[in-house]
Amino acid sequence: MACPSGLSGKVCIFDVNETMLDLLGTLSPVCKSLVGRDGAYEEWFRQLILMAHVLTISGSYKPFGSLAPIALEQVAANSGVTGKRMELPEDAWPQMKEAMGKLCAHEDVAPGLDALKAQGWQLVAFSNSDPAGLAAQLKNAGIFDKFDAVLSVDAVQKYKPHPDVYHYALKQVGVEAKDSVMVAAHDWDLEGARSVGMQTAFVRRHLGYSGAYKAAEVYADDFCDLASKLGAAAK
Repeated sequence: MACPSGLSGKVCIFDVNETMLDLLGTLSPVCKSLVGRDGAYEEWFRQLILMAHVLTISGSYKPFGSLAPIALEQVAANSGVTGKRMELPEDAWPQMKEAMGKLCAHEDVAPGLDALKAQGWQLVAFSNSDPAGLAAQLKNAGIFDKFDAVLSVDAVQKYKPHPDVYHYALKQVGVEAKDSVMVAAHDWDLEGARSVGMQTAFVRRHLGYSGAYKAAEVYADDFCDLASKLGAAAK
């Protein structure tokens, strides 16, 4: 069966956080409890990504795991719409870290990955998270063994969406950009992938797709829908 979407590729490279792992469902109540306001999780994740982007643009690097507690402290220090700053308890980050150790995959991920594998696609997980934490989270979610490779930007010491990290992933897998599809629930990740010639697929989670970026080639409601739209991998 040819790709219904019109794409032709051999390798699917997947973002991990939010795209495959349900951070919102697990961490949102913890963030709200610690910071004392709705939307604290979303603010924390945005702050985390912002710091990663700023460090990369300015030529610096700190591991993702070290940025996460700093982002939480920043969110608590912001007054937000409530006008109220929070003093985090001493065990705030241990609470978040414990919750992060229990992250589950979205329920469509495993069957969608199985369908793509059956259609001949090579599957690669690619994350801003550090290697040890990434492997542990995927194993806990029960999907680690579904991937042909698990890669972290830590090897490059830059964060997505810098072009160098996508070049690194493609080199590690041994595939040309034109034969790959970057899959993510974040439009900025796909914009970075597109800058090096990769094809892109946007999976709709809780985030929209910005009109500031070029449209993705594929829009999917979940991983099962993605498998249906991608069809068989190229020979």
